[in-house]
Amino acid sequence: LNDKNGVTEKIDQVNINNSDRGPCVKVVKDKSFFNLVPFLMYPQKDLMLLYEFRNDGCVVSNDNFSSSRNRRKKSYNNNKYDESNIIKTDVCSDRKDKDSQVKTEVILTLKPDCSKDQRRDIHQLITKAFRDFSTSTLNNLSYHEDDNSKTTSAIVVQWSQKAQRNAKYRDKNKIGGKRERSTDQSSTSETANSNTLCVLKKRRQEHLSAVNHLVSSLKCRQSDIGLAGMKDMYAVTYQWCTLRNIAPLRARKANDYLIDKGIEIGNFERVNWYLQQGMLKGNHFEIILRDLKRVEIRRSNDSIEERCLVCDSSHFDAMI
Repeated sequence: LNDKNGVTEKIDQVNINNSDRGPCVKVVKDKSFFNLVPFLMYPQKDLMLLYEFRNDGCVVSNDNFSSSRNRRKKSYNNNKYDESNIIKTDVCSDRKDKDSQVKTEVILTLKPDCSKDQRRDIHQLITKAFRDFSTSTLNNLSYHEDDNSKTTSAIVVQWSQKAQRNAKYRDKNKIGGKRERSTDQSSTSETANSNTLCVLKKRRQEHLSAVNHLVSSLKCRQSDIGLAGMKDMYAVTYQWCTLRNIAPLRARKANDYLIDKGIEIGNFERVNWYLQQGMLKGNHFEIILRDLKRVEIRRSNDSIEERCLVCDSSHFDAMI
């Protein structure tokens, strides 16, 4: 939907519980880039292209954006440029990749009287309104078809390198998801519960040292090991542990290496969640006292005799 001032982004159909009114459309005006209007030569057309560019999302193409922009800048060096390389706003305000027909940038034509300080403010307005955008300045852009001497500056809006990397990973996950959906139902359920829940037993192992042994035996990253808290180093401790994207069979084989380090994992179960630091309600302790002896003192007139005796249950009952 358009209005005279700009573009609306969100359109939600809402049913109002009123007998006099039927279904209606709720329109929310998106004013993210409206502050650019005073600086643009063609505000309505350029903002329309900018909103469409943002709403379409980042799509990774085979073209190298940075190298193409560098080549274009070289063509304008010393105020000498090839008119065929310039993207005029009144003809087309967005460049498309010739092979994949994917929009890679949008050109916002500025008014000829825009100063350097105003251009800097425009860069900040765009990147602050949408952080996934990366902007640059294009000089000596001809905005008149008949008179090439009339030039102005323009702002080139592209997707940032971070946004392109995220889009690349997202596309890979989509491809992987399609392959998983094409398999049978059993593999789909296994993918849903890709993490393994187990019990970690350790003795005489410091917390970080135990995690490093798990990483070495499972050939995984430290962030793939999920533990809710830390346990005592000298005691025999048990705690829940999650292994991200690790099958139970693979975890069971790791015991061949871990058992010599005083560590063991067992009670494996597939889950679709993982533990994080602090996800614990409390601890349960069992204190075992081994090889205790009690000292018995016998006093006489001339001496004091001490002897050690084994603590038996009757002594504990008497003391308690």
